[in-house]
Amino acid sequence: MQLQELNESQAARVALESLESDVKQASNLVEKYRNSDRFYLLMKCRYIVKEVEQVIRDIGRSLAASPLANTELDIVDKLNHGTKEQKLDQAFANNMLEEIAGAVGVPVEPSEIIKEIANIRWEKEEAANSKERAEVIFLEQIISLLSQADTTSDFEEVKKQYFQRVQVIERYGSREKYILPLNSFYCSITEVVMVDPVSLCTGTTCERSTIEVWFDDGNMTDPKMKEVLEDTTLRSNIRLRESIV
Repeated sequence: MQLQELNESQAARVALESLESDVKQASNLVEKYRNSDRFYLLMKCRYIVKEVEQVIRDIGRSLAASPLANTELDIVDKLNHGTKEQKLDQAFANNMLEEIAGAVGVPVEPSEIIKEIANIRWEKEEAANSKERAEVIFLEQIISLLSQADTTSDFEEVKKQYFQRVQVIERYGSREKYILPLNSFYCSITEVVMVDPVSLCTGTTCERSTIEVWFDDGNMTDPKMKEVLEDTTLRSNIRLRESIV
């Protein structure tokens, strides 16, 4: 908030002062019980929990009152809505990139944006190492979306991909009229090549309409892994869909 110089406005200044007071209160609470006897802490646990809950509520109110917090939440809501509704057009990508860059103070320049997207890729790899599959899928969608923006265009990379595709077409075009789809192109339920692939929190991919019927029939398990799903959110697998096309 201070980096964005929001403390220049009255509302932001009040929010900063309130947040500073709440953080100080939280620190005092920690110091209050830091060296207390464990038996005493057990006897006082209900009271301590109430104190902690109150501090958390106070911090939440202060954050909600800050202009930056509201801006960030609005951007996150737009991103989630865009990926859910499959808004893949370049105009939407450009708009989202500008809003995100403006909120965090990053110049909308190719070198800076490409660097930031590279950082997101690194975060995705870390999530993959931690086996946080839902996080990996979400980050893949964000990367795919933002990579469509004009600022992220890399002419040399586009040219390289173009010539690679030409080589594949030339290699198969003279020998075969039909190239077999990859195994990943098939729906886990119908085993038919997908048109609108979506990913579950477990990483399993299915045709959107098919998995929706699966859930409507009362099935709350992964159709491939057979494990109960803690989250039934469907995330468009943009990269896979582009590969199929």
